[in-house]
Amino acid sequence: MKPLNIALKRLIFVVAMIILNGCSSSHNNHWSYEGIESPDHWADLNKEFETCQKGDHQSPIDIHNKDALPSAQELMFAYLPTHTHIINNGHSIEFDMDEDNFIAVDNKRYKLKQLHFHADSEHKINGNQFPAEMHLVHEAADGQLAVIALLIEIGETPVYDHIFDKIPKIGEEIKIDLHLESFIPKNKARYSYNGSLTTPPCSENVLWLIFEQHLFVPLKQLQKFKAYYSHNYRPTQENHERHIYFTNH
Repeated sequence: MKPLNIALKRLIFVVAMIILNGCSSSHNNHWSYEGIESPDHWADLNKEFETCQKGDHQSPIDIHNKDALPSAQELMFAYLPTHTHIINNGHSIEFDMDEDNFIAVDNKRYKLKQLHFHADSEHKINGNQFPAEMHLVHEAADGQLAVIALLIEIGETPVYDHIFDKIPKIGEEIKIDLHLESFIPKNKARYSYNGSLTTPPCSENVLWLIFEQHLFVPLKQLQKFKAYYSHNYRPTQENHERHIYFTNH
């Protein structure tokens, strides 16, 4: 009887694992930009990602300047040199912040949490896509997010000559000092609209600020980033008659 009991136990174990794996697949937290886990399938991967498909304030979008309404929005930066942790999170290269850097939008304060990159750009301007896009992610005390998007073109700028010289392996981190104040465009003209995260769960609690002035990053630096992530952008989403605003100060 012992061999039968052992065989029975093995069978029960195998069946249990099949059931467990089946249950796990319906609550998959993993997502990507290609194949069956690409943006078109995010909502099918996990119930918590349903907003990616059902939401009507999704990001990114294609911004047409002829549709932008004038705005008197006030924006203030309080960026200082800061210690950062560079993380390769499997979706992008992320710089997590230590110090209390923040912006204020119409006197509402948002603390800078992290910045990361997408290639190619996620937002488009008048149908034009750019080589890359930087997102500076800020969070208010009430949980609302404000994301500054800086569109990236190829060019020589000393500030970004070494930005991707140190890229950690997935699961590792590198500590560096970053002069955040050098990231602030001199021309603060910008578009703004209410949207979502561009990654799951696609939560619709984001104020987007897309600057008209672009960043210029050396080709060699951008190639270093694209050696890891050459297609980590979500396609543009339907606007659903949302208002786009433009502030010229």
